[in-house]
Amino acid sequence: MKKMSVWLVVALAVGMVLGTATTAFAATTIETIVSRGTLRVATAPGYFPFEMIGENGEIIGFDVDMGQAIADALGVKLEVVPFEWAGVIPALVSNKVDLIIAGMTITPQRALKVSFTDPYFKTGQAMIVSKKNPGITSWADLDKEGKTIAVNLGQTGDFAAEKFFKKAKISKYQGSENVALAVATGKADAAIHDQPWILIQAKKSSNVMYAIPEPQTVENLGIALPHNDLEFKLWLDTFLLDFLNSPKYEEMYNYWFIDMPWMNE
Repeated sequence: MKKMSVWLVVALAVGMVLGTATTAFAATTIETIVSRGTLRVATAPGYFPFEMIGENGEIIGFDVDMGQAIADALGVKLEVVPFEWAGVIPALVSNKVDLIIAGMTITPQRALKVSFTDPYFKTGQAMIVSKKNPGITSWADLDKEGKTIAVNLGQTGDFAAEKFFKKAKISKYQGSENVALAVATGKADAAIHDQPWILIQAKKSSNVMYAIPEPQTVENLGIALPHNDLEFKLWLDTFLLDFLNSPKYEEMYNYWFIDMPWMNE
């Protein structure tokens, strides 16, 4: 009886320590960021206009402005940390960053590795087509032997292409800029990507490509954060509920997606 009591006490003590450690991690994420004075946000430059490299080498875009708004609300500085697309989730999981804001679509597969906020942007997959393929009006028109569709490896355009194209070749690239280059140089007949990016690429390169802008999928973009950090998720969702209905968000949206003065800057 005495031996059992000792083990019971030890087990309870270990359980209390582990439980306290878990609770402390979840409860102090915001405090840690505020104490550090910096919000570390991972992104993957090249996805216009969400994240891209400006003329002076700085990372700019809609997602950067979203990160800045969150940092301002927390009273800290924003640190944008660039990665290749495949590296953003590992960076978050290994605690190199606090959040991912990278035009990331909320999917069940990704939610196995990270948690997501409520959506901050709604979009879908659309297509740009090389002008070497005149008269194309639908995705089905390009699902033929000898045609090549460019996608960004591991993004939802990649998954959509696998679903919709059974005969055309699917070429996978690292980085959205390489997807656009493939169409512009004739290496691909078309590309699948999020609708805002498609519209911008078609406008930028209207001499060599055109858009089929109607989305073939419905996708919600979310901010990714570490698993099981309920306090931080609740705070971020509360922030988004307020911010997405604010004049500042409308100003950001119009700047990056409607008026687009940045294209001429």
